[in-house]
Amino acid sequence: MARLRTSFTQLMGCTTPVVLPPMLGAVSPQLAAAVSLAGGYAFLPSPMNGLKDLQRHVSEYRSLCPRLLGVGVGFLGWRLDRNESDRECLAWVLKEGDDTVQALVVLVGNIQQAEKAVQWGADVIVAQGTEAGGHGLSHAKGTPLLRLLPSILPLIPSTTPVLAAGGLVTPSHLASVLALGASGAVFGTRMLATPEALYSPSQKERIVAAGEGSTVRSMAFDEARGTTQWPPGVDGRGLAGETVSDYDAGKEGGTEGRMRRYMQAVKEGDADRIITWAGEGAALVNEVKPAGEIVQELTQGAVEALKKAAKTVVEAQL
Repeated sequence: MARLRTSFTQLMGCTTPVVLPPMLGAVSPQLAAAVSLAGGYAFLPSPMNGLKDLQRHVSEYRSLCPRLLGVGVGFLGWRLDRNESDRECLAWVLKEGDDTVQALVVLVGNIQQAEKAVQWGADVIVAQGTEAGGHGLSHAKGTPLLRLLPSILPLIPSTTPVLAAGGLVTPSHLASVLALGASGAVFGTRMLATPEALYSPSQKERIVAAGEGSTVRSMAFDEARGTTQWPPGVDGRGLAGETVSDYDAGKEGGTEGRMRRYMQAVKEGDADRIITWAGEGAALVNEVKPAGEIVQELTQGAVEALKKAAKTVVEAQL
């Protein structure tokens, strides 16, 4: 069976360039382990509750893997600047990983951030387009993936793997970004519709039912939860619903009213108002499927797509 070998798989010791991002509230140790066991590379999110939770999650991940497989841990730079608890978690990760491959993976959303990541000496750079779900640069500050990736590749040392992220769901997506020069692809939204993800059944159903234009970038999600401390130029993409409608309409009661309605929705399990982070690729997610199967399908489908594309190349007859 053919495999995909890139600079990223060689650096990180995985067998396919399919990457699970550290999505807080969605990625469980079970999901991370399933991706790793299928040959991909997984990131666990750094818990908001501190070191003990992180240690428990890493321990659970290791208990699910019969062999030693590397796992990454995602951190928010601005939280590291502000929170001692986050710095404590980072220090533990660095110490715990003394005997394993350690790599600095930096997410960027525009040329300026890519240049900064190179200055920092990033081992891996993730190019995240504005199509991505969850938090990232707004439309005003960020760049769509198909413009971002070719814009930053010339700025990055050829020895530094670059991963593509944002709106990627299918095997052909993986093949296309590899052809563009990426060394792998990040699949967040697709991995939300898995049995192992922490999303509720109703949230997974909403992703499967999503169509074109079902997601939106907005500060409505963070306003409703009271998490508006993100740096300027950052917002979030999720499935549109009542929370976004109220925000856009400036519904009576202002911010406090919208926050009260959101908290009530959380208590009641109101899926149309509860935030479901998801990228534009949600429109292409058609079913809930085990993560391991998804990794295998992405890999083999990309192999076939690349083989098919290679057949379009013919030597000129002189």
